[in-house]
Amino acid sequence: MKPDPQITAGLWLKQSERDLSACWSLLRDGLYEQACFYSQQSAEKALKALAYLRGARLIIGHSVRELLEQLKNSYPALERFQEAARRLDLVYTTSRYPNTLPGSAPYQVFSQSQAEEVVKMAGAIIDEIKSTISQQTQEE
Repeated sequence: MKPDPQITAGLWLKQSERDLSACWSLLRDGLYEQACFYSQQSAEKALKALAYLRGARLIIGHSVRELLEQLKNSYPALERFQEAARRLDLVYTTSRYPNTLPGSAPYQVFSQSQAEEVVKMAGAIIDEIKSTISQQTQEE
């Protein structure tokens, strides 16, 4: 039996919101690299929510930019998040692994301002997707 797209999308969107909430807690605790990673995760999950709502059955991959590219023709409002998507993808591995940054570990490199910036970007993407999903489900 095919899963209900609205239920699946709702689960992915709720998880993206919880990840974003974790970002703000991580920022308060000074865990900037972790806040960066979870910001990427929250945006990725929100975009996947929209893809599932559109009828996707399985979504493979973690690139916010690639997900946005796949969705922007159906949802033109996402176009304005291209730069944010690129920035979020940059922190996907560099915020987690010591071997991605020469001579440093992520906790030594990521700053409060960097983390705040990507968390806000993720929040803006989530807000747009929440609005889009709400509008689309009301029309159905």
